[in-house]
Amino acid sequence: SYSFCTLLEMIPILYGSQTGHAQDIAWYVAKTLRAEGHEEVAVGSIDAYGTEGLQKGGLVVFVVSTTGQGDHPDNMKQVWDTLRKKGMTSLKGLRYAVLGLGDSSYEKYNYVGKMLHNRLQQLNGTPVVQKGMCDDQDIDGLDTGLRKWLDELLPALSEVAGVPDKEFVPRMKFSTEIVQKAEESPPASPSAVVTANTRLTDAAHWQNVRHIQLSISQEMAACLRPGASLGFVPTNPPAQVTALLKRLSLTGDEVIRIRLSTDTGIALIGTPPAYTTRLISVKTLFTEYLDICGTPGRVFFEVMQSVCPEGPEQNKLKEMASTEGAEDLRFYCTRERRTFIEVLKDFSSIKATVELLLETVPQIQTRQYSISSMPNSTVSVTVAVVEYKTPYGRHKNGLCSSYLERLKEGDKVPVTVHEPTLTFPDEDVPMVLIGPGTGIAPCRSIIQNKEILGWPSDVLCVFGCRNHDKDYLYGVEMEDLAEKTKKFAYHAAFSRDQDRKVYVQDVIRANEEISVFITKTLLQEGGVVYISGNAKAMPQSVEKALTFCLMKHCNAPEEEAEATIKDLKKAKQIQFDTWN
Repeated sequence: SYSFCTLLEMIPILYGSQTGHAQDIAWYVAKTLRAEGHEEVAVGSIDAYGTEGLQKGGLVVFVVSTTGQGDHPDNMKQVWDTLRKKGMTSLKGLRYAVLGLGDSSYEKYNYVGKMLHNRLQQLNGTPVVQKGMCDDQDIDGLDTGLRKWLDELLPALSEVAGVPDKEFVPRMKFSTEIVQKAEESPPASPSAVVTANTRLTDAAHWQNVRHIQLSISQEMAACLRPGASLGFVPTNPPAQVTALLKRLSLTGDEVIRIRLSTDTGIALIGTPPAYTTRLISVKTLFTEYLDICGTPGRVFFEVMQSVCPEGPEQNKLKEMASTEGAEDLRFYCTRERRTFIEVLKDFSSIKATVELLLETVPQIQTRQYSISSMPNSTVSVTVAVVEYKTPYGRHKNGLCSSYLERLKEGDKVPVTVHEPTLTFPDEDVPMVLIGPGTGIAPCRSIIQNKEILGWPSDVLCVFGCRNHDKDYLYGVEMEDLAEKTKKFAYHAAFSRDQDRKVYVQDVIRANEEISVFITKTLLQEGGVVYISGNAKAMPQSVEKALTFCLMKHCNAPEEEAEATIKDLKKAKQIQFDTWN
């Protein structure tokens, strides 16, 4: 750890990262600054640096991603919550640069980067460059925006931080040492036990959706509330680990000690990686820590060409690491979701080492799944197993969903608890829950909680799926519950059971009972509408259906209804729990 006095002499590169992309780019920016000759830089999460560091001023670089429906990554939420307070003190001495990572196919494209930049400016911080906007839809993905931003940042930093010393020899941030005749240190104790893992969808259905039940401690159950989620860190499939060990001519039984190098000129803000705190076998490192099944970006090719002998393979690596080769890289790697392992097998002359992989392969990130039951001694999650084919017909699986699918009864797994993204009103306030697909998961936990409390308020749930007989997740259970009490109403949309596709937004528009209840809940009773599920198109379609309800039952013009919906969102009466 470093004192703030020490950090103030450095250039902190701070990330807000949910899946690891912003963290990786922050490290790349740090290495770029070091390669340009800036003597001291530091890397860490925004929350690890804290508002205290920002209040002390100086130069700070931010790299932030946007998740879900314009949500902030978990490792910057504490600082962001402080920054947005009305009484937040001035940041007059702060000079900053913001790089946002996003995807323009989503409505709230780069929302977090824009909000952070604007708020820092409102608090009297001074931007040294215009905010950078990386778009995953660009031909070479996030690299287009990153390069443009760095071209503006580097000269600006030279003006602010002084002309750098160009004579710098980059060094790797990790070193490894084989420990002879040693056993690896035991891992942390798992916190949950699998008690059930069953398929919810019909065996003939294209998608495998699992109901996974876990036995948890009373302490963990006490921390879980409706709408909360559990975090899982998946492991890599054994076959992929074996393939990588073979490629590196290792057995996997080698026990190593991994140290952070102290002479890179890059300081680490916050907690070091877990694998630096224990003796670990190479097999465990590849199984539990490094995201070897992830897809490499341009930086990986840039590094690997330097350890590849001269010849056709090195030439191809150089080409794909260049600006001119961006389209080739996108077709070969990004679109095909080619993994680190596959690239190393395709380029067999690369002299890869464990140290190089520690340098270039990100850590496996925690994936969150909403709980789909009210916890006591057990809790459940609902998981859609991700399976797809690439443009060239190669079969691919999602890392975490496949890991969860493989779990068997009795398996012990580490899990973490994550607070709900939803803000809940008083229990007697009526609620509308709209959750197509696995979006039903948080809705089910809320419904079960209402049932336990004796139905203190009316609840309406609208669910959507393809077919009644194939993917009607928890449908029969919900129908039975609706028959038992008048306090709960349930409706479903089946998009493929008839010629015309019918989605949740269509049911809301067409059903008078639903549209009246929604309008009354929002405008007369101060109730809430929760929308959960895929973040891409569904939330906007449902929002338009809510606008229709107000137009119809309040005789409001469209612009007026849209303005009211906007106000209701600000007041947290309409909330989203969505994921990419």
